[in-house]
Amino acid sequence: MKNQQGFTLIELMIVVAIIGILAAVAIPQYQNYTKRAKLSEVMSLASGDKTKISEYYATRGEMPAENDTANSVTSPVQLTGDSDSEYATLTYTKSGADSASLVYTIKGVGTGANDKKITFEANAASSSATMNWSCSTTVSDSLKPQGCED
Repeated sequence: MKNQQGFTLIELMIVVAIIGILAAVAIPQYQNYTKRAKLSEVMSLASGDKTKISEYYATRGEMPAENDTANSVTSPVQLTGDSDSEYATLTYTKSGADSASLVYTIKGVGTGANDKKITFEANAASSSATMNWSCSTTVSDSLKPQGCED
């Protein structure tokens, strides 16, 4: 009886084929996951910015006029043209005493959503200092961040 050592060529070919099939499925899923993670970072940055604006409104009774006007000790909002994220830039617009919008324009740093926008609209609730936020986006459905369903 002959002792077999190692693998036969057909066994190695089967293993290589299985690995190839798994890689063909896994790599696109991983790339999609990393894109969604980068867009989620933008959502995280927006959370802090929304809080600053809500606090400013609760304190002052109106929205901050523009990005730089709220940069003081008595004004808790400090918004700049570029956010801290390497994935998006921020534009703040006051649309009324009780409403404003934050628009994050996605940069193309691996997000797959270059020049797409995530927009947060703020409207103060009547007769209270509560802020209602809505979110809309031009990002494709497959990459749409959780919490920003139209």
